[in-house]
Amino acid sequence: MKFEIIKASNTKTATWSGGTTSEIYISPTGSEFQKRDFLFRLSVATVEIEESTFTPLPEINRTLMVLKGNLHLFHENHHDKQLSEFEQDSFKGDWNTSSKGKVTDFNLMCKGKTSGDLKHFRLSENQASKINLSSEKELFFVVNGSLIFENQILEKGDLLIFENENHVQEIEFSSEFCDLIQIKIDLGK
Repeated sequence: MKFEIIKASNTKTATWSGGTTSEIYISPTGSEFQKRDFLFRLSVATVEIEESTFTPLPEINRTLMVLKGNLHLFHENHHDKQLSEFEQDSFKGDWNTSSKGKVTDFNLMCKGKTSGDLKHFRLSENQASKINLSSEKELFFVVNGSLIFENQILEKGDLLIFENENHVQEIEFSSEFCDLIQIKIDLGK
């Protein structure tokens, strides 16, 4: 099983009209968000103004999970949803979407036949956890705390990536304390 670790220090951060956004990962390698030539993209954003309007992103499916704070999302002519920490909402990028609340959020953007799911879990002090990998590509984002895998320590903002060609494998993590987001990706081949 192949894996890769991307350290938080390797992420690209940019400003947008309401805060900052840090691109954690984009696939395939060499894709660019501005060109919209990616299959999926992971980012963390801060919303530093009370009310904001989302940039329209046609042909992109989005899943947003709140990492810190509370957010009320409004999708014009669709639905609205209140989100607290580690709650999420999925929506189409071409919907007219606005929000109320100052937060830090985690974003998954998928394009074409690619789809993905987010799941939060918390590892307690000195807890070992076994996780089954069942998707083509699975990623783990360390929200806070630290995670140990294969004698390597991942800290806040680090990303662990698995290429899972056999589709069912078990991995084991240990941690002193860690909030973790598991990202399951189906490339839709």
